[in-house]
Amino acid sequence: MSPHPPTPEDEQVMRGLKIFYTFLVALPWVWLGMLTLFVLTTAVSQNAWPSYGQPDPKTIPLLYWPTFLLFLATLASFPIWLIMTLFALRPIFPIALDKQRVATYLVGLALFFLLIITDAGGLITWLID
Repeated sequence: MSPHPPTPEDEQVMRGLKIFYTFLVALPWVWLGMLTLFVLTTAVSQNAWPSYGQPDPKTIPLLYWPTFLLFLATLASFPIWLIMTLFALRPIFPIALDKQRVATYLVGLALFFLLIITDAGGLITWLID
């Protein structure tokens, strides 16, 4: 605990860190939702399940780019989330660890990596095509 009461600047930093941590926790879930929307929209419009090169996902840029950029952001989020979580274990860090947020992120990240590793339905191959 800090020896002095928090200043308004400290409060702003704490609020910003909490918002950023919440953003990191949501990333895998937002990506999974965006991928689902992209795949279903493509499947309905093409009357077929998307597969490697059919159709080329880049031909639908309105859904491709947000999905692909969220994919990259989710990959990059793990080391950042891990560092913030490890720092949150220290009493001087302004974010109190919420077990529900930790579990939410870990489950989302597990689904994210499971989809990447198994390439279920060929979706990752199609997306990264």
